[in-house]
Amino acid sequence: MRRRITLDRLAVNVDRACNAYREARFDRPGHSFSPEEYKVVTDKKSYIGDLLLSLQADLRELTRYETDRAALKFPRVPTYDQLVELRRLVKRMRAEA
Repeated sequence: MRRRITLDRLAVNVDRACNAYREARFDRPGHSFSPEEYKVVTDKKSYIGDLLLSLQADLRELTRYETDRAALKFPRVPTYDQLVELRRLVKRMRAEA
């Protein structure tokens, strides 16, 4: 049951992060962050930075319930492409739950 709750929360946070990246125009394929953009993304007080910290916390919690930990490794500052891939993985995991 806790795994399902964690997956649901993770799905919401991934969707919010994807939307925030789109609004900030970080959603171009292969986009690499400029120094200014990187500051926005890594700032814990920014909306995107807070979302990414929440994603990391959710992924750490999910590793308690998953045996395939390698699939849950995720960079601290992901690209939009990596967020989309995580969204696909979470949808697949939710469907299997």
